[in-house]
Amino acid sequence: MATVILAIGSNQGDRLNNLIDARRFIKRVLISHKDNTTGLSHSFNSSSIWESEPIGPAENIFLNACVICECNLSPEDILTEIKLYEKSCGRLLHAPRWSNRPIDIDIISYDGLIIDTDQLIVPHKEITNRLFVLLPLLEIYPAWQHPVHKKTVSQLIDEAPHLDVYKSAFNW
Repeated sequence: MATVILAIGSNQGDRLNNLIDARRFIKRVLISHKDNTTGLSHSFNSSSIWESEPIGPAENIFLNACVICECNLSPEDILTEIKLYEKSCGRLLHAPRWSNRPIDIDIISYDGLIIDTDQLIVPHKEITNRLFVLLPLLEIYPAWQHPVHKKTVSQLIDEAPHLDVYKSAFNW
C-alpha cells in the first residue's frame, strides 16, 4: 500500500459539491477499503476546505483541500483514473493552463517517491509555490517532508510566495 496525497480544487460551478463529489470519487475508486491479504481497512483523511485567489487567467475564487489515503494503485493508474474523472466532470483537459475548472485533482506525493516522466511529476512541481496546497496539507500531514527539497510543510509555507488563502466556513 502506498501513502498518497492529493490536492483538490474547484472554481467553476458548484465548487463545494465538486469537492465533495471528488472526495467520494477518491474513496470509491482509489482506495481499496479492505485489503484481501490482511483484512485491514485503510486510512483516509481530508483537510478543511480553503479558499484562495486564482493564479493566472482564472477569474473565480477556488475552493481547495487535500486528502491523504492508502492506495493499491500505481501512480500512473491513479493519474489515469483522475484524468477520466476530471473529464467526466466537464473539465476541458486541453484548456489553457490556470483556466477556470470544475475540478482539478493533483498527485502531490506518492509514498515519498520522486517520479519524473513525460506524463507525471511527483511531488507536484509547483507545490512549493502553492499555499492553497501547503496549508491544507499542514492540517493532515504536518510531518510530511518534500523528498527533493528536504523541507517540512511548515518550512515550505514560510518560503512560499504570498497568496490570499484562508480557511473557509464550508464543511464536508
